[in-house]
Amino acid sequence: MVVIGGSSNKIYDFLNVELDELPKGEILPEHLSPNQKFVVIAEVIDEVGITLRAAIRVEIDYGDNTKTIYWNYDESSLNIRG
Repeated sequence: MVVIGGSSNKIYDFLNVELDELPKGEILPEHLSPNQKFVVIAEVIDEVGITLRAAIRVEIDYGDNTKTIYWNYDESSLNIRG
């Protein structure tokens, strides 16, 4: 029974991926939120290869914490409007 529990935990960890675990890339110009409390950080991940495609990652920096809010493949440019 212990072996089954350990195996199911490994499968759950493999399937439960947080966006914050995704790769980092080249940081684009940062943008402040309209209320000046948060910073939006956009990155282009351009490690193009056989299995990897260009992607965009957008994070919000809360000062003491960051949270990924957007991730999309097959993009290499971004237009942020405030």
